Formats: sequence, structure tokens, C-alpha cells
Amino acid sequence: MTEEDSRRLIKEKGYDVAEDAPLAIMVISDRISAFDCIWRGEGNLRGIPGKGAALNAISNHWFQLFKDNGLADSHILDIPHPFVWIVQKAKPVMIECYLSPIYYWFYVASLRERRARILRYHFT
Repeated sequence: MTEEDSRRLIKEKGYDVAEDAPLAIMVISDRISAFDCIWRGEGNLRGIPGKGAALNAISNHWFQLFKDNGLADSHILDIPHPFVWIVQKAKPVMIECYLSPIYYWFYVASLRERRARILRYHFT
């Protein structure tokens, strides 16, 4: 979307963003995924009809819930169609994390303990 289109949409729709904010159009599809490759329905149905729209609706529900509860706003400005979002472009926030070796070994030990409990449960 061009800068001119972004400005026009912001003005026409009254989006609650800066007048010069860059906007984008996200188009969601029902393209095949790994889950679709293993799922076979009755009548040789492959994939899940309407999956893109359903996943879109679920995502939007959680984005809206976070916004309504003051936890975080989202990039979604409008949903003119179940497969289309008008969004505000965003820049990624790069975060670097360091895991101390001692915490890593605590994590590995807890995984081993959980695995041992599961194996005892299944084979006793």
C-alpha cells in the first residue's frame, strides 16, 4: 500500500493512528499446511474448509481481548472481509536473551525427571 493510500484510508475510515502511519493489507488464505497433509476427511476431503477465516477470527478474538483488558494493543485496524486485515505496519523489537548454563542444566534435569515419571506411569 502506498503512502498516499495509507493517508487516504486513515482519513476516510478515521483510524486511531498517526496521520502519516504506514498501513498494509494482510490477505489470509486457506493454503495447505502440514496439518492438512495428514488430515483426510470423509468423501476424500483434504484440508479444512474455511481454515484461514477461522484462524483469523481466533487471532482477532485474542488481540481484541488483550486490547479490551489494557494488556496490549494490536496492529489490526479493520477487518473488511474474513480473509483481509487492514493493519498498521510495525517494526520488530529485537530482544537478546542469555541463559546461564546452570539454569540450562536445571531445565534438562527437570525434563529428565518428567520423562521418567511419564515412563513409570505408562509401564507400571
